[in-house]
Amino acid sequence: KTQNEKKVYALKENNKRREMEEKSRRAKLAKEKAEQEKLERQKKKKQLIDISKEGDETGVMDNLLEALQSGAAFRDRRKRIPRNPVTDKATL
Repeated sequence: KTQNEKKVYALKENNKRREMEEKSRRAKLAKEKAEQEKLERQKKKKQLIDISKEGDETGVMDNLLEALQSGAAFRDRRKRIPRNPVTDKATL
C-alpha cells in the first residue's frame, strides 16, 4: 500500500472508533438517566406507602388543599358540551 492509502485507512478507522466511543457514551448516559428516574419513582412510591402506613392523614389533606388552591384539581376536566334545549324537548 502507498502512504496515502494508509493515511486514508487510518482516518477512517479513527472516525469509526470515535463514533463507537460516542455511541457507547450516549448509551451509558441514557442508562444512568433511566436508572435515576427509576430510583426517583421508587422513592416517591415509598413515600406514599410510608404516609399511608403512618395513618397520618395530614399529608393527604395538605396535598388536597394545595391542589384546590392551585387549581390543579380542576385542570383535567373536559369542557361540558351544552345541551340544545330544542332537541331535548323534541325527544320527549
